[in-house]
Amino acid sequence: MALLIGTACGLFMGTLFTMVWAATLSAPRRVPAHGPRVLDKVPATLSMAVLLPLMVMGGWGIAGGFLGALYLAVDQITPRDGFGSPNGAFTIAVCIFTVNALILGALWTRRKAWWEGYGVGLAFVGVFGWLMPWLAD
Repeated sequence: MALLIGTACGLFMGTLFTMVWAATLSAPRRVPAHGPRVLDKVPATLSMAVLLPLMVMGGWGIAGGFLGALYLAVDQITPRDGFGSPNGAFTIAVCIFTVNALILGALWTRRKAWWEGYGVGLAFVGVFGWLMPWLAD
C-alpha cells in the first residue's frame, strides 16, 4: 500500500512542480538587444504544453513509488514516531536530503528567484516527509 500512496504523493508533487515550472517559464524575462534571439530557441508548443509536463508527472510518480518503498524499509528497521510523523527517522532523512538538494541547487544556479526552489523543497518535505507516512500507516 505504501508504494501506491508514494506514487500518488509523487503525482501530487508533480502537479505542484508543474505549476511552479509553468509560472517560471511564463514570467517575463529581460533579453538584451544584442543577445541571442529567444524565440528561435523556444521548443514547439506541443512539447511545452503536453509532453514535458507528462514526463515531469511520470518522473515524480516514479520517485514517489521509490520513496514509498524506502519508507517501508525504514519503517521495518526503525518504527518509531517522532517530529509529528509516524516514522521520525524517515522524516529526518527527507528533511536532510531536501536541505542538501536546496544548498547544492542554490550553489549551482545562483539565481535570484529563490522562492521557486525553496517552495518546491518545502512542498517536498511536507508531501513526502509527513503526508506520505501518515497516509501509509
